Amino acid sequence: MAENDRATAERLVAEVLGADPKNVEALMVQAEFLRLGGRLDDAAAAYRQAIKLEPENFAASVGLATLELARDRIDPAQPLLQRAEKLAPHSPRLKFAKALLAFKQKRNADVIAELQALSLIVPRHAPGLLLAGMVQYADGKYDQAQNALGAYLQRFPGDLAARRMLGATLLAKGQPHLAVNIFAPLIG
Repeated sequence: MAENDRATAERLVAEVLGADPKNVEALMVQAEFLRLGGRLDDAAAAYRQAIKLEPENFAASVGLATLELARDRIDPAQPLLQRAEKLAPHSPRLKFAKALLAFKQKRNADVIAELQALSLIVPRHAPGLLLAGMVQYADGKYDQAQNALGAYLQRFPGDLAARRMLGATLLAKGQPHLAVNIFAPLIG
């Protein structure tokens, strides 16, 4: 994967799992490949298999919880987050997952609190910046939304959803001339 050769990486993971179907690390990597490929049900199944083999595996619990939250499945995610919190209460991944849960439940103050705790551990955490921008926009805090989304887009300028959100933020601030600059690369 570090060499951008996903096909070889997937083949190697399949070989490891063929030789050792109970290899939790390989199951976790496979789950990530499946998630990135949009095969969310299969990714969830791989995470569940890893948890079945190692119930105290923090990464599998928080990975599955985050996947379930992304699919708007709050009820299955909550016990996974509780388990993960017992295993690694100060983990940045847990803080982000808890912020995502709060976002799904429309508890914006809790989202911001979790993201602030996350930023102390991992400053400028990209998914956290994007989530912060979304929450600040929803709360009408357009300056903060603009700052968070701008910082995110510096790292990921091709993210169309983030560009649209920043454009909407600038329009809400009464700055259509700046919004045009955000959308210009998409149009031209």
